[in-house]
Amino acid sequence: MAPKLFFEGSTPEAVQATVQQQKYLVAFVTDENYEGQIWESDFIPEIREQLLEKAITIKLVAGTQDAGFLASMFPIPKHPTVVIIYQGQLKDYLPPGLTKEDFILRVKKALGISPADRSQVDGQGNSSSTNPNPNDEPALDPMDPSSAAQLGTYRAATTEQEEERVRIQEEQKKRESQEQRAREAQERHRADEAAAAERRQLEEQRREQVALREAQRTARRAEQDKAAQKARDEADAQRKEAVEEAAKERKDKVSHKPQLSDAEKQYRDEVLKQKAEVEKERKRILAQIETDKANRREREKARKLNREQLKKKEAGEAAVENEKKEKQKRLIGVAAEGGKTCALQIRLLDGGLIRARFGGASTLKDDVRPWVDRNIIEKRMQNHPLPYKLKMILTPKPNITFSPDDEKKPLIELGMAPTATLVIVHNDRFDSNGDGKFSFYEKLKLALFIFWAWVKVIWERVLLWCGCHKPPAEQYATDGPFEEGQGVDEQAQEPRAKASGADHGADKDARKRRQEQYYNGNSTAFESRPDDEPKD
Repeated sequence: MAPKLFFEGSTPEAVQATVQQQKYLVAFVTDENYEGQIWESDFIPEIREQLLEKAITIKLVAGTQDAGFLASMFPIPKHPTVVIIYQGQLKDYLPPGLTKEDFILRVKKALGISPADRSQVDGQGNSSSTNPNPNDEPALDPMDPSSAAQLGTYRAATTEQEEERVRIQEEQKKRESQEQRAREAQERHRADEAAAAERRQLEEQRREQVALREAQRTARRAEQDKAAQKARDEADAQRKEAVEEAAKERKDKVSHKPQLSDAEKQYRDEVLKQKAEVEKERKRILAQIETDKANRREREKARKLNREQLKKKEAGEAAVENEKKEKQKRLIGVAAEGGKTCALQIRLLDGGLIRARFGGASTLKDDVRPWVDRNIIEKRMQNHPLPYKLKMILTPKPNITFSPDDEKKPLIELGMAPTATLVIVHNDRFDSNGDGKFSFYEKLKLALFIFWAWVKVIWERVLLWCGCHKPPAEQYATDGPFEEGQGVDEQAQEPRAKASGADHGADKDARKRRQEQYYNGNSTAFESRPDDEPKD
């Protein structure tokens, strides 16, 4: 009986046997796939004798405890695999995908067996004549020409046989590879079908379980509804019985009710009447209490509203009083500052300059404008555009054009103390038609104003020539402009004009030269020009 190739025992026992017998350990790990079966049935039997002589061979199934013991020492990622170990050292590792020839050569090399004749590798069916070894050449005499020719013929035949053998092996490998791919495709198809069948089975089981649970829930719900309906029916029956019993008792009481006498009936009626009166009085008292509460709430609301109105009135009176006090203080301050003098110089549209001094409490509307108008009419400026506006020069700050409301304020409040420079500018007021012309009312007012101004000028000139009237400048100086707020120009500083016509003409020329000074942009000087000074 031939000895068994694979060791019967566990992996630790096989390792112990290799140590005792000083042999190699050849571990064949397979997962029973197609390639593993080929190795076991075709590859390994070719070297059976060498394995029995040199090694202890064990077969391990992937996933078992023995395979795990071997994998703990040498990782085995793929199957089938052959691991050759000697004295704890890894000699070789044969992964899947090797050809039969490579498999046998690598096992022999790992076991320390020298390569033998290729006839042993290719099988017993091939003879040395059909598959000669290239190294085994016939012993011929090299000096013999015929021997050399035979040697060349032998080598050529050997080369052709070797090429033919390689071609056959390649075709065999291709055929085996195609068969392997076909088998793998079939295995994958079978695995997919098995997985699909398993999924269908699991889905069917799940549907059955869901249907079973739904049926159980429906049954439980029906039982619960049935029990609830039964309980409701029982409760209705009990209520019905109780109502019937109560009605029966009332009927019995009415039927067995004793008859009352007249005195008892009268007493009963009086008691009922007293109870009704007491109840009525109680309701009246409660209604009166609610009415009193509502009245108190209304009175409290009215008192609160009165208090709020009183507070608002007091606050308004206090605000008015404070405003009056502030206004009085402001008026007192303005009155106190009214004694201050505001020296003004005003540049006319034709370039002429007029100067005057006003009190701090004077205003542009009531004091400055009339004085300017008189000076304009005195110079007979028929072409002067009326009305006009006053602008204060504040270089380098922005200039200020005064509005009608500003012209009502004191000069001190407008910032004209101690000196200020004003310029007359056009007042671009147009009629409602927007055609750039004065309205009829403005034309009429302008005509009346010019007529009145001419009448006044003529009258003053007549009085002046007759010696019965003072010049305007002297009149302003003697009237006290600082107390009355009227304008006085620098002509008041000159002596009284003489009665003779020659002196009056010289005086008039001097005034004209002073008035026809030209504005230099920021002049606040009130000194006369050098050429106007009297010469010695």
